[in-house]
Amino acid sequence: MRIGVIHATLNAVAPLEKAIREISPSAEVCNFVNEELLYHANRAGGVDDWGLRNFMRLTMQAAESSVDGIIIACSLYSTYAEQARMLTEKPVIAIDQPMMELAVRTGTHIGILATTASSGPAAERKLIKQAETMQKTITTKIGINTEAMQALKSGDRKRHDELLKETGLSLIKAGCDALVLSQITMASAAEGLKTYGIPVLSSPQTGAEAIISCLTKSNKE
Repeated sequence: MRIGVIHATLNAVAPLEKAIREISPSAEVCNFVNEELLYHANRAGGVDDWGLRNFMRLTMQAAESSVDGIIIACSLYSTYAEQARMLTEKPVIAIDQPMMELAVRTGTHIGILATTASSGPAAERKLIKQAETMQKTITTKIGINTEAMQALKSGDRKRHDELLKETGLSLIKAGCDALVLSQITMASAAEGLKTYGIPVLSSPQTGAEAIISCLTKSNKE
């Protein structure tokens, strides 16, 4: 089993590889990375024509490789999973879709944690859309801590996790009964946040489970 992963930051590579190999130790991971995608989106205030065009170019590289399936690991660009699926017959999974489904089943007042300005609103839109699909009424509140991303980029993961724990507490005090970590890079903060006693959902585990299940089923057919 060979899984292609599309990334917009190197910081997301290790958490997802770890999650995949914990579920399927024999799985091979091939990473396709373009950090300019995230940098440009943050400067542009979201995905513009340039970002979408270059994301699709990276998706084509993955589709034309020898991978069996593809995960779009950037939560911001995973919004365009449907367009990506039109480029290939290989399975394409948005990393955060399984997490969004679980979040809507789990919580009613959902807090969304993000470390970039664009990721929080993108995750909120996905949650609201998922809730509509599942015919459930939810409320959402976003907590963005860009200082945490700067700490991560400088190699200080401990500070990154501490800052997110503080932001998570503010969301809980505002009434949230579940927390969603909107980016793969935030997965390390999950354990600290769970000490508050409410569900904390991150995408590497659920995303890895989804792609491996999909490919395992395909191999059996």
